[in-house]
Amino acid sequence: MNGPLETRLVRTSYFLRNSTMDFFDLHHYPGNGVDDDHIWENFDIAGFVEKPLVLGEFGGIKPWWTDAARAAAAIMGLEVGSCRVGFDGWLVWAWRGDNATDIWWASDGDAEIARVVSPAERPDPCEYSSFDFIRYNHAPSAAVTASSEHASWPIAYANDQTPAYWNADGLPPQWIELTLPGPVTLEAIRLVVTQDPAGASVHELWVQRSGGELERVEVFEGTTFTGDVLEHRPDGGIADVALVRVVTTALAGNLAPAWGEIELLSAMPPD
Repeated sequence: MNGPLETRLVRTSYFLRNSTMDFFDLHHYPGNGVDDDHIWENFDIAGFVEKPLVLGEFGGIKPWWTDAARAAAAIMGLEVGSCRVGFDGWLVWAWRGDNATDIWWASDGDAEIARVVSPAERPDPCEYSSFDFIRYNHAPSAAVTASSEHASWPIAYANDQTPAYWNADGLPPQWIELTLPGPVTLEAIRLVVTQDPAGASVHELWVQRSGGELERVEVFEGTTFTGDVLEHRPDGGIADVALVRVVTTALAGNLAPAWGEIELLSAMPPD
């Protein structure tokens, strides 16, 4: 489903209001590039209170999240958001998988997903709880601009939390920047590389704090390849960040700069 412009017929509304079922089980996975509000609009659940709604399948698909902790943060956010639009129960998919590599199972890693959905550790599914491993990605709420964009790989792909990527429409130097809706204390900035073939690269990371000037905080220089993650994680974080800019000054192979994802991670939940 792709939000209000979707042309497929969605019959959920009819069945919600005319079925004799005791409750309804709907499925949705976070991070597929579609705003959750559009999904709920397609389901037409606004104002539906006649029977319980269960989000009967949701989880973290691996290409959309760089690790189990990132998936856990997204899953907790989806639970909170779905609760606020009327869902009454949740079933995460799934505890573990056999010979499957496409999803973060609840038991993966240090069981981060299992912990955030556990009633013992998080009794209220409608509220965020603090976990030492959870960092929320504020990039999706940022406004994105860039020095250029290829028509097939626009700037919107740089922070949409999908495998799609932004590609500049020219050789270095090229830049992309994210302007946050309000200042946020960031604990880490993660850049997911899109670059094939592998080769030498130089990327400058700049931040602007609220009311301040742009300042360069790191230069990533080395050999990079698609799927690599470049991370800036200073001790104590970076307070009051209003804008993040990434400038690619050199890139081997006669390539235009591209990023699979830019993540702005904070211990502060999004609004």
